[in-house]
Amino acid sequence: MNFRAAIPVLLLCAAAAQTPPARRVSPTPSRRLALVVGNNAYPRMPLTNAVNDARAVDSALQSLGFSTILLTDAPLRDLDSAVDRFIASIQPGDAALFYYSGHGIQLEGENYLIPTNYAAEDEAEAKYQAYAAGRIHDRMLSTGAHLTVLILDACRNNPYHSAKSATRGLAPMTAAKGSLIVFATAPGAEASDLGATKDNGLFTGFLLDALRQPGLSIEPLFSRVRQSVVEASNGKQVPWTGSSLIGDFVFNDPSARSADIRARLEREEADLRQLQEQNLKAKSAEEKRANDRKQQEIEARIRLDREEVESLSAASERQRELQRQMEELAKKNGQQELARKA
Repeated sequence: MNFRAAIPVLLLCAAAAQTPPARRVSPTPSRRLALVVGNNAYPRMPLTNAVNDARAVDSALQSLGFSTILLTDAPLRDLDSAVDRFIASIQPGDAALFYYSGHGIQLEGENYLIPTNYAAEDEAEAKYQAYAAGRIHDRMLSTGAHLTVLILDACRNNPYHSAKSATRGLAPMTAAKGSLIVFATAPGAEASDLGATKDNGLFTGFLLDALRQPGLSIEPLFSRVRQSVVEASNGKQVPWTGSSLIGDFVFNDPSARSADIRARLEREEADLRQLQEQNLKAKSAEEKRANDRKQQEIEARIRLDREEVESLSAASERQRELQRQMEELAKKNGQQELARKA
């Protein structure tokens, strides 16, 4: 399991009900934390891409500054333990995100995530052998995180219909203060486990594409994902989002990432200078060789970081130019509207 910063994001296959008063979201929470879960290995109906989806999302979030916990093919005990670790790591002001890819079920209007050792035959058992999505959401909110996002790509073709109250797809959820709820498809509908690349599900494949785009604010990002999924599925799959956010959050912020890498570069360059000084005082050939190896490793990291800073600087410039063009277009459209009314 990997540790990185998380943002509570609610991504579910259902629409949220009425949202309560919103909480303002800072564009730069202190830390980014995420718990990423993907389950393929179900005895009754295994999935193809849920684990691929989770690993790809985990990698993407890490590249965007998240500290992550990655869990795959998890029985209930492991899922429960990972959630406990994740919740314990979140501090007030953090951005926390939970992503789940796998089977889900709704019982009496409540959504449950299905672990790989699920074997319930009736409703009473089902509630104790699965993990309630609402419970994860509530626990994330209780930490004082500044932003919470729950992402559930859990509306796959569901084999678990034995309980009387089990209903197709997921149930609507309420987006609580400071949270974003996103469903891979509409309430009561099913999401495709296969996307255009065959390596990821349809929804997650387009989510990964959007996360690569620099400068996209959180709500426009999911709007872009929805549009892409609708077009690719010919309208059969329509992701839904519910938000009580005020303010903004940018997953892929080139300026912020560049500042972080520049700070890391300063530390690496200081380490390199210190190592070079130690090498001058080396008392044996063996000590000098060891220092040389460390120096080469640091120099390699410095080269990579400098290349990334240059790339991010170029991305920031493109972002500024795009923003300028959008502002000019908005101004032009406003002038045209005024002219029509005159």
